[in-house]
Amino acid sequence: MLNVYLTDLHKQVTADLGRGAKDIALVMALKKVFLSTTDLLEPVIPENQDINQISWRATQADLITFERLAKSWQALELRLQAYSVFSSDDAMAIIVQAAQHQRQARYVEQGQTANLVELDILLLFAIHQQLDQLLSKEPPYAQQFLQNWPEFKDAVKS
Repeated sequence: MLNVYLTDLHKQVTADLGRGAKDIALVMALKKVFLSTTDLLEPVIPENQDINQISWRATQADLITFERLAKSWQALELRLQAYSVFSSDDAMAIIVQAAQHQRQARYVEQGQTANLVELDILLLFAIHQQLDQLLSKEPPYAQQFLQNWPEFKDAVKS
């Protein structure tokens, strides 16, 4: 559970990312995956600097976006783990690295105007797309994934 202060509503809420007591660790792990994490959630370190008591600050919209990204990543992790059973962890890492390179290229191309959430959606979509190609899934899961993020449909295609 994450304790989050919603700056736009001036209200304290609890966010459940589905991992119970490991939510803080999940946020830290997602900071390595998603470029937008630090823009969406701002850590508030307590005076005693106890990392177990950390809380977060965000707007309601940013928290909702972060929760959606976290759940999308968890679903993608399941697909990657299933794929690694049939291939290898190295093959899984190559898929993720290829998508990261694609995201990085778009980031360099867009520069300061880059929308980090868009780039994170591109990463998720690219991984799903590569898995679809490898697994010959019909209909492609990547397209189903985009239905959950309709506001970013054009960003992924461009």
